[in-house]
Amino acid sequence: MSSENEDYLESRNPIPSHTLQCMEIIGGNHAAEREVTAPGLDIWVSSRPSEGTSGGDVHYFSMCGSGRVTRLIVADVSGHGPTVSDVADALRELMRKHINLLDQTKLARAINREFMERPREDHFATFVLLTYFAPTKHLLVCNGGHPPPLWFSTELQRWQLLDKDTPHKGPSIREETYRYMMRPVSNLPLGIIEPTSYFQFSVKLCEGDVIVAYTDALTDVHKPEGFRLGESGLLKLATDVQASEQRAIQALGRYRSRLGLLGFVLAMSVGVQVLRILQAYVLSEAMSLGTSLVYFFCFVPIILLITMLPISVSGLGTTNLAYVALFGSVGMDPDGAFVLSVLILALGVIGNLPGGVIYALEGFPAGKSLNGKEEAKHGNLERSGLLESDR
Repeated sequence: MSSENEDYLESRNPIPSHTLQCMEIIGGNHAAEREVTAPGLDIWVSSRPSEGTSGGDVHYFSMCGSGRVTRLIVADVSGHGPTVSDVADALRELMRKHINLLDQTKLARAINREFMERPREDHFATFVLLTYFAPTKHLLVCNGGHPPPLWFSTELQRWQLLDKDTPHKGPSIREETYRYMMRPVSNLPLGIIEPTSYFQFSVKLCEGDVIVAYTDALTDVHKPEGFRLGESGLLKLATDVQASEQRAIQALGRYRSRLGLLGFVLAMSVGVQVLRILQAYVLSEAMSLGTSLVYFFCFVPIILLITMLPISVSGLGTTNLAYVALFGSVGMDPDGAFVLSVLILALGVIGNLPGGVIYALEGFPAGKSLNGKEEAKHGNLERSGLLESDR
């Protein structure tokens, strides 16, 4: 099967979902698209190796025996192939060994020892460990030279990088549980120095918060200007998306109290479409094609939708074929239906010509300053809340 067909089938298949069970570990270094559910968490996984079905990015999820501790590790291992697969298997065994421990610094030290015992040609790995403690809704983070995760806080309504210096992390987990010692020390990527200590910090999550753990496949992306995206660029990208969503929601919200205006616009839109249907019917009557008006109300809206499909230039060809096929099915002469479609397209071009002439003579007016009546109209719209002021 060709890669194009495989990509198409993959896009058609729904993303599989999985509910994490107690003492279960899932993941690896293979390609994966899935949803995972755990107590207090909805997790989305997207892992796409650059070559083949497995790569140097490793991810695992685990849940403790009581269902209170859910852990995620994302690691970027230098190298590819069997070496990384061996590392992935070793990580899985270490995750299982420490599956019931909330304090993940012991796991980090154990993983580092595993790397140090391997041949030096295996190089090293960066990693981030995320452990969610469901009873207190705290997320513990332990980072070993890895890009910091992104955190969208519903309380602050903004994205920020999640590291030990992140402000507004909420009350400490020590204030709500005394069962685990958490001592700040120093962090290094895996396989650099043995022994290496690792520290962790906690943040208080709220319902709706989003944590994005990723590898340098995102931060190493180069923008069209040639610059590397980096962590700050990724944070700005997430912030811009959030701002766009908020502007769209605010714009829709402004119309909730203007149902009359929305009804007027809807009526005008319906009126325009009715005129287009009547236009086609009047032309057919002038050509003595003898087709009922009912068929025009049935077929013309469908033809207008076909015309907008991005598979032709201004509907040339698709519009003609649609007229012949649909109206021919109810007895209209195919030649007459084709001529009718050509006339409809020609009238559309003629109707748009004045706008083309104005554009050619005066240019696009968006960059020009408003004055006189235009400025007054803009001010009235702005005060009414239909336009968002840029000032």
